[in-house]
Amino acid sequence: MTRKLREWIRQHIHPLEIYQTYVQLKPSGKNWVGLCPFHHEKTPSFYFFTDSIRFYCFGCKKSGDEVDFLQSIEHLDISGVIEILQQRWSIPPPPWKTASPEDEAARVLREILTRAHEYYRSMLAKPRASEARKYLESRGLSPETWVHYGLGYAPNETAALWQAISNTSAYPEWSLKQSGLWVERDGRMIDFFRHRIIFPIHDRSGRLMALAGRALDPNFPKYLNSRETILFRKSQSFFGLGWALKAIRETREAILVEGYFDALLLHQHGYPNTLAILGSHLSAENARWIATQCDRVRLAFDGDDAGMQAALESIRFLAVYPVEIRVVILPEGTDPADMMETDHGRTRFRRLMEQAWEWPAFFVHTLRKMYGARPLENPKALNVVFDFIEVFYRESDVRAMAMTDTLAEHFRLLSGRQLYRDFLRHRRKRGRGEEPEPTKRMTTPPREPTYEYYLIAGLMNEPARFEQLLEDVGRDLFRFTRFGPVYEWLLEAWYNETALTWEDLLEQFQTSPLYHDLVMIHQLVEGEVEDEHFELCCLFLHADYYRRAAARLFQSSERDTTGEAAQTVVQQRRYELLRRAVEIETRIGKHRLSSAPSRH
Repeated sequence: MTRKLREWIRQHIHPLEIYQTYVQLKPSGKNWVGLCPFHHEKTPSFYFFTDSIRFYCFGCKKSGDEVDFLQSIEHLDISGVIEILQQRWSIPPPPWKTASPEDEAARVLREILTRAHEYYRSMLAKPRASEARKYLESRGLSPETWVHYGLGYAPNETAALWQAISNTSAYPEWSLKQSGLWVERDGRMIDFFRHRIIFPIHDRSGRLMALAGRALDPNFPKYLNSRETILFRKSQSFFGLGWALKAIRETREAILVEGYFDALLLHQHGYPNTLAILGSHLSAENARWIATQCDRVRLAFDGDDAGMQAALESIRFLAVYPVEIRVVILPEGTDPADMMETDHGRTRFRRLMEQAWEWPAFFVHTLRKMYGARPLENPKALNVVFDFIEVFYRESDVRAMAMTDTLAEHFRLLSGRQLYRDFLRHRRKRGRGEEPEPTKRMTTPPREPTYEYYLIAGLMNEPARFEQLLEDVGRDLFRFTRFGPVYEWLLEAWYNETALTWEDLLEQFQTSPLYHDLVMIHQLVEGEVEDEHFELCCLFLHADYYRRAAARLFQSSERDTTGEAAQTVVQQRRYELLRRAVEIETRIGKHRLSSAPSRH
């Protein structure tokens, strides 16, 4: 199926166009490179290889073709990918039908959901739904809006939907039970939604994937989402995607609210790019998706302590991405839906949107509101600050220090250094000297670049690649790398036509400081290293060699007391090495702009 789908896609669109919708790609030789959309990074490591027409990220190791990419970035099954391709790129329908067991199960569940949604929509017009209609009118939603946005009503009966669906269809029992629309009690199927206004929840291709309900009885939980299924994951979903996605992609901006009525009323009054979160705050997965779709985000959460807390938690996940985040400060005790009730409220909301706060200012304002004018003297407030810095620390200590300086400026501290030292002390105390999670430090990079892992694994799989690796430089290429002894040993085995296994390699270096590195390479690099990946890693090693060689010449020239002519020759050689390094770095998109050699 995937092969057929791939061939069908490439008949109508070049895969590069699909990737460029989500990633800002720049040419790098014959390939393309950009910032990976699957994890946060500041240096591009996401590559699209034109020869294999596949992508690979050297950071998070995700790889595949355009079908794999769309499934991962949009959290969709194959049928969802097909719908997105048809809607977004106007590709005609494929000449076959999806028929995998997973696709068939998803089709059946979606059909049951659609039947249930149609039933609930029809119920909203019945006499028994008078209370629901009055409530919708009291919230400022017209009958035309009910129809346009697909609202419905779940009767106040234990098995109304069950009788309507099970008695008029032949769906398999497993599919009815897995749909999330019923619960089984004492051998009977009970409707999950009862006496509730029903809202549809759509996936990122605009298809129905779940339902939600707002209780009309104050004794019931106010909001319920249908249970998670193979179609629906709350942490990957929003309410309003069915209507907002087009506007979000056109404007590159999203407005996030907490409630279903907030989203509906903002849609109704001229904010078509509004989404409602489905949990107490934005999830990490949804934040990542928002970052691929938007340049700007506005948080318009409720004007109470819970709303402010939800905004803080959401900012924690969003702030690690290069997205402009602003927070709309609503009057205390109000929500966006309340402000849509009158002309004055709508005018005021528009003004508040224009005056939305930058998130660091909101962060400090909220802590002062919750913990007093001097929140950094309150241990609870400090924990909130430290938890926030922790998110950036997991990216790198450089980012954490920069964020600490930003917060210190808004807290009106003279410097962020003491705050950062307090954070590190808090972190050590909490972990009793142990790192709670692995961190990557930009100030203390790994001992070896990961591209060398792929070089060694590639040479183990195919020793003849030494011809490609040693081109131009020869064995001198190994002079500046810690893995030099490994390359030399593998090269000698290739010259002698000796077949090697990983067991041979590990046995040879079992007493060497490199042993644990080689074990890690054997565990991390699985399967064959593709030719384009090996070629790219070769370029990395060559660029590093030329820069290190230039640095060594620079150091030796500073100590040299020979004549000016000899110094000129050294300088010419040094600049030639730097020129070669820059040429390679430009080709692979890694040129560091400065031609000054790094000192090793």
